[in-house]
Amino acid sequence: MGIFYDDVEESPANTTNVRFKKYKWHYWRGVSNYRLDLDNQYDSIIYNDNDEPISGNITAKATLYYGKDTIDSDITYAVSPNPSENEEYYIDIHGTLTVTKISGDKKSITVKATYDNTTYQTTMTVVKLINETKYELNCSPSAVSYNLSTNCFGNGNTTQDITIAVYKTTVENGILKKTLVENLEAEGLLLYNHDDEISNNIIKLNSDSLEPNIVLKRNNVLIDSETIPINKTINGDNGADGADGVAGPMLYPAGEWDSSINYEVTKNSKGDIIAKPIVYYKDNYYVLDANDSIDTAPDTGDWKKFEKIEYLFTEVLMANWAKLAQAVFWGNYMFS
Repeated sequence: MGIFYDDVEESPANTTNVRFKKYKWHYWRGVSNYRLDLDNQYDSIIYNDNDEPISGNITAKATLYYGKDTIDSDITYAVSPNPSENEEYYIDIHGTLTVTKISGDKKSITVKATYDNTTYQTTMTVVKLINETKYELNCSPSAVSYNLSTNCFGNGNTTQDITIAVYKTTVENGILKKTLVENLEAEGLLLYNHDDEISNNIIKLNSDSLEPNIVLKRNNVLIDSETIPINKTINGDNGADGADGVAGPMLYPAGEWDSSINYEVTKNSKGDIIAKPIVYYKDNYYVLDANDSIDTAPDTGDWKKFEKIEYLFTEVLMANWAKLAQAVFWGNYMFS
């Protein structure tokens, strides 16, 4: 039997005659380094002929990973360079970068995340489109985990599918329309994973796969790209055995319930309950389930009903009680 701890050295208390084995879980730091990822690394904004953005804001969520886990607190985010007079972009305290407009035809924005006195960074590229069609990737899942100990991805299998969709946004009479691209070839679009062209909308990852870098090109010009992080972890070794748990409360028979008796639990000098009475009442047996003395009937909430009590007594009295010279020994205590 085992209990999982998070690097805690204490053993559990109030357990009955059980030896616990302690396990620890940790990440293999040699594999699972911190990394900063953007869920949108390349995007574009549609402008009209008056150089006004009309397709709305674009966003990118920055996530700091350690292993398969995310770091969600104590992070300070920043961007560089600062936006110029004709630009609008910012990053909030949760790591979401929002871009409203840029100057020039293209803008590279560096996102920085500072955690534990170390700064990690990555880059988003934004392109200006003048009344042009906007194409964008959507990859699902956007990140995966892989356990080196079990050789399985987060889905529990030795392989992981990544589904790729391409959407286009067009401007028709000043109105934006976004649709799924059904035929990439008809649109002059090509998909690549790194430098290898892919012919369908699903790629399959295995243990030897590199992190997918999905690239969308049109007329050999980069249109969009997205990297799928593979966050690798490894199980830590079992920790040392914990100390033996202490004996739980002893259960002792107290006869048929008597309304004139105040029943109470027995405590040691530390206030721990070490013994509880069991009474017979209306063809059933009940154990006191309160912390102090009680004079209420067993069919109230202060008592707990036992099923098959004869079997329980046989098991408890014979297996857990050692009776020597008219004394009962339970854990570190003697009752006579």
